[in-house]
Amino acid sequence: MIWILLIVSALCAMVFLFGPLLKGDNTAASKPVLAGIAGLSMAAIIGIYSQFGRPDLTGPAEKPISQIDQQAPSGPELVTQLQTRLTQTGSKDPKGWRLLARSQMQVGQYEEALQTYETLGEITENDPAVTAEYEQAQKFVQRQAMMVEAQTMAPEDRQAMIKNMVDGLAERLHADGGPPEEWAKLIRARKVLKEDELLAADIERMKKAFEDQPDVIEQILTKE
Repeated sequence: MIWILLIVSALCAMVFLFGPLLKGDNTAASKPVLAGIAGLSMAAIIGIYSQFGRPDLTGPAEKPISQIDQQAPSGPELVTQLQTRLTQTGSKDPKGWRLLARSQMQVGQYEEALQTYETLGEITENDPAVTAEYEQAQKFVQRQAMMVEAQTMAPEDRQAMIKNMVDGLAERLHADGGPPEEWAKLIRARKVLKEDELLAADIERMKKAFEDQPDVIEQILTKE
């Protein structure tokens, strides 16, 4: 289709450009010259298109995606390759090790990721940003482990575990205080567990903790 369009465009251009000359000179000598010019113009149009337009449309079709090699390394395999390269080369590049740790977290290699964070801490001499990220990773792994454990529990045991967690959060907030986000989490949990009396007590303690910040109190009570 693209070739037809190019040829039609070239012919139209030739008629427009050389029509006046053909009318003024109908000799046999002039027609081959004009035909040659038209041919060169057509070739130029195709050449320019192939360089600056969509040459893929004038060339051979690409291999269908279904025929492309499907044996490319998977996510975990790529992570393993990165780990092997960093280990074998003895790299001390913190960017590479941080990338490895984050990649291991993403593919579910949690224990390996924590070990990588420990290595990264040694390389960066316990950089505060690295330490903070490591601690966040540890908390995430702990939550994941608890979720897996909860799925294997009997319903009553799962309910008891959740209640213990909520009670522990309440105890810590009552003793040491905490950010609005944690108070909001506690209040939501009390509502889910339908512990109305404990909910009322928690709200009173929260109001005392933020008695000089009515906007924060409102935010905690209205946060879903």
